[in-house]
Amino acid sequence: MRLRSHTQRWTARRAITFPLKSVINLTTPEQVEELLCVIKRRNEIALEIEILEVSADAFDRSAFKSIREVLYRTRNITDLVLRFSFQPIRILPTTIVLHRLTSLDVNIAHATVAQLLRTHPHIENLTLGPCNDTLHCPLAGLSLHFLQCLTCPPGCVRALTENSIVYRLIATYDGVRHVRFPILRLLDFRPIETCAVLTTLHIDFDHTAERLFLRISAAAPALVYLKLTESLSSSEVAPMPWDDKESWEAGLRSLLSLKNLLLRSWRPLRETMDTEDALIVDLLRFPERLRHVAVWSGARRGMGRLVVWDDMETGWQNTYEQVSMNAEDPPIDTAAFV
Repeated sequence: MRLRSHTQRWTARRAITFPLKSVINLTTPEQVEELLCVIKRRNEIALEIEILEVSADAFDRSAFKSIREVLYRTRNITDLVLRFSFQPIRILPTTIVLHRLTSLDVNIAHATVAQLLRTHPHIENLTLGPCNDTLHCPLAGLSLHFLQCLTCPPGCVRALTENSIVYRLIATYDGVRHVRFPILRLLDFRPIETCAVLTTLHIDFDHTAERLFLRISAAAPALVYLKLTESLSSSEVAPMPWDDKESWEAGLRSLLSLKNLLLRSWRPLRETMDTEDALIVDLLRFPERLRHVAVWSGARRGMGRLVVWDDMETGWQNTYEQVSMNAEDPPIDTAAFV
């Protein structure tokens, strides 16, 4: 009788004891191979998996084939996260369709993602990485009628929203460090076309975004929640949108439904805390439905100043404040910036 190796015996034993889990997070190539061995022997484990996350550390070219086979066997996946450490030509063969897939988070070129989205049109939550196409996003023309929540670079938003029901949009691109930051391709005084009402927006901005609130109001006039975070590409010496008081106030007044406003800036909004507070208090006068304002200024390396204002029954109150100016101070609590 042929004896199995120690590794084979261990894998077989693990296949017997491997627990049924609906959420699997793979962080090494060894975990990928282990999972594949297990689900080959116990099909019920493959069918139990609903959420699969594969980190970049688990992705090498030798493990890619195994990940494909895992996906072929786990047909009940609803949420898929793939953080590639290289750029594959194709994620899945066109013969593999994950019929229950509704949430997809991938960081590869959009031309490759397009191949997958054509066979998975029921995506509701989509998170994308860089596009690698500065003129025309390859995702333009796709029909994602069920898409509700979208995270992607600003220059690719309109390629995906027109025929969708997106109501929540995150358009951030902190990897961009050059002057061709694509914010104005999105905020060009045209509405962001969607079959739903866009009520939630988180967007990166930089020093080129003159008349920022007016641009946002034109793009999404029914916003309820707005989060503005300054991009890494932003100049540290150029005037910022709030320095243009007239357009800043006019834009805020035009956001008639806005209730929550969050702003993160790399530098202080004003020279002193008192004058910065005066600027923030001025914000609280409009729009009329505004109920919550959080401002994180000087937000370099987890430091800076975070102040939160809430509209209480007795009027506006400063409900939270934290200042971190050096390495000895506790870092800013990002959980309060919501």
